[in-house]
Amino acid sequence: MKTADFHKIFRSSMCETQTLGEDQLLFHYLQKLLMLDYRARYVQCKSAEALCQKNTLTVNEEDKNVTADNFLDDFLDDSNEEYEKQIASNEQPIHPMDVQMALFHCANDFMRQYIYTKLSICQFALPLLVSNPSTKCIEFPLWSFQEIKKKWKVKSGANKDDKSNNTFITEAETPIVSFIRFGPSTSSKSQIINWLMSKQRHDIFFHRHCKGSSKNSLLINGITEIAWYCPGGKDDDAFDDCIAFVNLHGDAREHDKQVQFLEQISSVIVVLFNNSDARAGEGKMVLQKLLNSPTPLICLLADKEYTPPKRGSKLKIGLKDRNEADLVHEVSTALQSLLISSNQRHSLNKCASIARCQGFIVDMDKEQCKQGRDEAEVLLTLLKEKNVSAMKAEFLPLQGDLWHMWSIKDKELTRLKRKNNVSIEQQRSDIESQKQTIRNKQLEKAFPLNDFMRSFLHILHSNAQCSKLYFLQWFKMFLDELSSETLSSLYQQYHNVWSDLKVEKQKDKNKCVIQKIEANLEQLSTKINMSTFGLEHILRELGQIYEALETFPEKGKRFFTLPKIAAHLMVSGYPVELMDGDAAHVPLKWIGAVLEELIKILGDKKLYVLSVLGIQSTGKSTLLNAMFGLQFAVSAGRCTRGAFMQLIKVDEELKHELNFEYMLVVDTEGLRAIELSKNNSVNHDNELATFVIGLGNITVINIFGENPSEMQDILQIAVQAFLRMKRVNLRPSCLFVHQNVGEITAKEKNMEGRRRLQEKLDEMTLCAAQQEQCDVTCFNDVIQFDVNTHIHYFAHLWEGDPPMAPPNPSYSENVQELKKVILYSGKQEEPANILSISKFKARVNDLWNALLNENFVFSFKNSLEIAAYSKLEMKHSQWAWSLREQMLMLQNTIHNQIHNDVIKSVDIAFLTKQFEEKYNNILEDLNKFFTEENDSELLVQWRANAENRLCTLKGDLIDEVKKNADELFRAKQNSKQINHFKEKYENEMFEKSKNMALTLKGRNLNDEELQEKFNQMWNTLITKVTNTIVMPQPPAIHRDLENVFLERFKTETNLVDTIRHSYKWKDFLAVFTKHIQSKRRYLILHEKLQPDEEKIIEHTTYGLEKRIDEYIDKKEQDQMDYQCIYFHEILNLINMEISTMQEKKLTYLAEYRLYVSLFLCQKAAKRFVFISDCFRKANNPLVYLESKKNQFWQSFKISCKETTETASLAEFLCNMLKGSIQQEVTEKAAIQLAGDIKSNDPSLNGNRSKLEFCLLKSLAEKESFQDYIKYIKDPKSAVEVFIKERVHKTCSEKAKISDILKINVDLFRQLISKAIDKSTAEVTDKQGDVKSWLERFCQELKNDMKLSASDLKSVQYQNISDIGFLKEAMTKALQIVVQSLKEELSVYDLNTLESKTFTMLFGQFPGCWKQCPFCEAVCTHTTSTHDGCHSMQFHRPNGLRGESWENTRHFSTDICTTLVASNVVHITDDGKRFHYRNYKDAGAPFNQWSITPDNSALSYWKWVTWRFESDFEKYYNLKFDGRGKIPPQWRSISKQDAIREIEKLI
Repeated sequence: MKTADFHKIFRSSMCETQTLGEDQLLFHYLQKLLMLDYRARYVQCKSAEALCQKNTLTVNEEDKNVTADNFLDDFLDDSNEEYEKQIASNEQPIHPMDVQMALFHCANDFMRQYIYTKLSICQFALPLLVSNPSTKCIEFPLWSFQEIKKKWKVKSGANKDDKSNNTFITEAETPIVSFIRFGPSTSSKSQIINWLMSKQRHDIFFHRHCKGSSKNSLLINGITEIAWYCPGGKDDDAFDDCIAFVNLHGDAREHDKQVQFLEQISSVIVVLFNNSDARAGEGKMVLQKLLNSPTPLICLLADKEYTPPKRGSKLKIGLKDRNEADLVHEVSTALQSLLISSNQRHSLNKCASIARCQGFIVDMDKEQCKQGRDEAEVLLTLLKEKNVSAMKAEFLPLQGDLWHMWSIKDKELTRLKRKNNVSIEQQRSDIESQKQTIRNKQLEKAFPLNDFMRSFLHILHSNAQCSKLYFLQWFKMFLDELSSETLSSLYQQYHNVWSDLKVEKQKDKNKCVIQKIEANLEQLSTKINMSTFGLEHILRELGQIYEALETFPEKGKRFFTLPKIAAHLMVSGYPVELMDGDAAHVPLKWIGAVLEELIKILGDKKLYVLSVLGIQSTGKSTLLNAMFGLQFAVSAGRCTRGAFMQLIKVDEELKHELNFEYMLVVDTEGLRAIELSKNNSVNHDNELATFVIGLGNITVINIFGENPSEMQDILQIAVQAFLRMKRVNLRPSCLFVHQNVGEITAKEKNMEGRRRLQEKLDEMTLCAAQQEQCDVTCFNDVIQFDVNTHIHYFAHLWEGDPPMAPPNPSYSENVQELKKVILYSGKQEEPANILSISKFKARVNDLWNALLNENFVFSFKNSLEIAAYSKLEMKHSQWAWSLREQMLMLQNTIHNQIHNDVIKSVDIAFLTKQFEEKYNNILEDLNKFFTEENDSELLVQWRANAENRLCTLKGDLIDEVKKNADELFRAKQNSKQINHFKEKYENEMFEKSKNMALTLKGRNLNDEELQEKFNQMWNTLITKVTNTIVMPQPPAIHRDLENVFLERFKTETNLVDTIRHSYKWKDFLAVFTKHIQSKRRYLILHEKLQPDEEKIIEHTTYGLEKRIDEYIDKKEQDQMDYQCIYFHEILNLINMEISTMQEKKLTYLAEYRLYVSLFLCQKAAKRFVFISDCFRKANNPLVYLESKKNQFWQSFKISCKETTETASLAEFLCNMLKGSIQQEVTEKAAIQLAGDIKSNDPSLNGNRSKLEFCLLKSLAEKESFQDYIKYIKDPKSAVEVFIKERVHKTCSEKAKISDILKINVDLFRQLISKAIDKSTAEVTDKQGDVKSWLERFCQELKNDMKLSASDLKSVQYQNISDIGFLKEAMTKALQIVVQSLKEELSVYDLNTLESKTFTMLFGQFPGCWKQCPFCEAVCTHTTSTHDGCHSMQFHRPNGLRGESWENTRHFSTDICTTLVASNVVHITDDGKRFHYRNYKDAGAPFNQWSITPDNSALSYWKWVTWRFESDFEKYYNLKFDGRGKIPPQWRSISKQDAIREIEKLI
């Protein structure tokens, strides 16, 4: 059995079973033992039947009929067959010591050592000699004793200080008093030993009168046990020195080897026997041998009351009918007198040597154990070359002053202060350089590795796991022994000086004396720190080696295994340091690497994190060790420093119920540690509390005793930490454990105690709320807290006075109850709050990075939520494209239906129904995503928002389809008169052609003659049309413009004059300059604007002009006629863009809005005039007829022939079908291509953030300053250009595009073929004519193509009566068209396709285009109406947008994320001042942004800054000088470095 077999959380931890079978007995015993409940020894099997019969007496009805005469006889008669059968059938109870010894025999060495440690704490005797029940060999389990330490104090006389001892018991040389027995005895020697050793009458040795004892023990006979009496230096101590009592179970006559061994090791032997057993046989021989031995002997005669006193070293004492107190006094007096005369002392190590000589098996002689000890001793020899205080500096060089300096610099990095002539970024770069220099020095000190570290790593790398564990255990014990004596002395000195300081402060308050004492304290604190040397410090050194090497590109492969070593130790049950207690710093890279290795070993398991906080030396580690059987150090002569984490596995049976697989316990150093410097103690405690409370799902706040000052300290620290968690949306819970509370009146007193604690918590909360500047009034506003269930009162740990006091069973009960509460809390925990190991790693990073900053709440960034939200954004992008793709296909269908006169209007209800199926599918996928995704617990908080966004997007897309459809309907209505003329003259031409063809039939005219006849007819028609047509008046575009402005800007003065003047405006900047007022306080209104302001005006208006041009280009591309609504849409677009592009240096006044709108609308009006003219020309009946002349000619020529040939008709039909098919193929291909690019192009298959990173990579690769300026000044245009580039790149793959086009051509071939077949079948059945066939044919294709019956009316004028012939002609025409299109599309001009594809894709990235008010970085939220503040992942140097230092022409190179953590003052252009760190209080637009202070600025932008240094200087007319000087460290960043950094983010 291994420790891992029971080092788990079992179901019994949550509910104690009433029944207990034999198979559960061992486990139950262990569980009790690890909780230090000495009643574990009395655990017995309990069946359900026995529970029912317990305390139940039955009345025999027959007894009522018994007469008085024979009642007495019957009562005294014990003969009862039924009872005898019942007794015979009952199973004999298991002897409690058999349970303990069975456990011993099943356990491996490490398990035995653990059990011995717990038995020792419970003040139980420990097996010294054990007979193996299988081999009958006797074993001396020396290894099992190795971790046991004993403390005692020896009185030294009136004028001398008492001597204290604290040592490993294997090393302690003590007198040994051995008790043996031969023959049966009415007295119990084990009980007598207990009387001698324990004032509390604690059963150190199990005896016949103990609960559960029976005669049928199986494994106890021949076992020799040992226990130590340890005096406390008090007058009522039973003995003045530490004495080992050894007890041989069973008849000594049967255990000759054990008796011989005891003879050799004992200072005194005590023999218990009856007089008759000593006078004959084996008893006589044994006694004779003992009397002849020089070892003092006490004979306890069980059958004699008094014996004559004997002199010398051989004594007799009678036991029969003796008073216990008298007997104990006599025996103890005799022992003390004999021990004084005996100089024989033995340690367990010496005893082991004797055992070997006796032929006993010593467990430490196992090869692996010996190897582990030898290796540990080699290392110890190296250490002993230096004294204890110098060992750290010599052998662990990386964690001394250099590591402390690095930690300080790391904190300085996030707490930068303004310095004259040095920018924040220069300071930051300098500190980064200093950190790297420190790392270099660390490596210089560490490498080549010293002999000690090299040997240590060699052992860990080369040994098997079991040998490694022996080595570590040996080495841990050696190190504890090495430092404990020195530390004990130093702590005593520290305590004395501390006491002197308190006395001095209360007395004269002499500053010089106080300062001298405080300096002495500081020196002692340093000595304590330097003398503390344990295994945890060596593991810390491994972490420092790893961290230092991580900063260098060339790392040895061997050092990558360092985290694996720590991870395996953690799995084996060793605590791993989470926070360095000496430097008060978390080595994030090391911890991250260890946790990554842990994931490789265990998988990414779910963790429930328990943290514990309390004042120093209040029993936090003891509590955790008792609760979970952990191994946090409590006896190495030093208190816990920093924070340590240890894993506990949840049993398979229970983990599904608890929803986590491991509990991670975080033990912390005590708050208000006296050895910490007074200068940093408060901050250190607050950081530690915030860190571990943030990590924990639940935190146990440990309070000891009734000291109000200590209670106030711990409550103030804890409440502030919980308040910080609330403000960053972390919701840990807490339990208060009040230790060392009396038991009898606890409940009555505790009600009042709970009330006082609640009041104190509320008081502390109000105080903390004022410091944190948040609105809470009581502790319940911070976390859910129930004063009745979240406060636990614990009994005293010890039942009596140490060192001989056993643990208090009530304490163990309290521990078990607290454990149940913790596990039940874990069971009730929200799944989102139970983190996997990988997420716990991220939480450690988030909390520590926030704590490095002065303002934790302001700096905390939940990377788990950020990662989960990013995943949701990627998925939302896919859903959005599905909806947009549906919209594009639906819009195409509706446009076809409008053209084909299938529909006259569309309404919202109809459009909504068309989206219903697709939208429901997306909602199903959304539901699956939010329920099955790994981060579903985190994602659920955004579910409603995601659904709302999709619903809003669907509504927007429906509105867009409706708007475009209405626009088409209006255009069609506006063209109604022209279309009427076109149709009238077209019909007239067809009719005349048909009539003339009838007159010419049979005359066999050639094509030239037919052409002459046709031209005569054509010229006559054109002349007629020219003379009769009356074209509609062109739209009054400028009048519409004026009316729209008079309506939209009716509150403006002199509006009519302004509009009239606007017709003459040409120079944009000159016109608008006078309408812009600079915010700079030194600028007088009539002064000329500065060049940089003129650039801003030009840039902004250029951006507006570009947006309007794009809008009009779209109308022109769609070949739409002008509509008055276009002016309204342009004005709405201008308003939206102005709000997005508005600069903080300029105030866009109402007049500016008017003037910029007028200027741009005047430009638009000119284009609208041109568009309207083009539309009118294209739809003029004359132009229309001219475009159809060839069609008329072909129709006329076919009609003139005697018979219509299939080929001729097919060629004729080709011309009518080809244009429609080509248009639809292009539309479908554009949608398909957009979907393909959206799915497969890495730049476009994600969210806005990913798009931004891909754009930055593209800019770096092109390395063009103009492109960068365009991106900085007009990011939206830069994104447009980038998307166009991506589309163009895809479209340049000719073969791929050709395949897409051909696939769509084939698709339409199939659609048209199906329509031909279906139309022919239906018309043939109904015996219809050509007209009905054409109508049916067009009806079949009404949704797929712009092809109406009127488009094919020329076919009606052919003399075709055979529908089969028409089908044949149409089929042949289709084949010709398909072949022709495939050939043409292989060399197709893709501009139209590119344009359509780009428009579709750009609509997929609407996003928010607000720019940071400091650096102009763009918000990367996916919608403009997003919840919360604007944000983006990486900001950039402010100088890139032209920012300069006040009253200088020097760039600012500082970055927002650094500035907002500093005390630098920002000056707005109207003269207002505020600290960057208080930007949230500065009003709009600053408070609309969330800028987290961190070190996440991209090196990319630093490279851009120095790479284009001269370009930026020329562009902005500023210099990178003074405080704006580019830090030299930036110049070491190469283009490749910048690109690699971006690629990692992508």
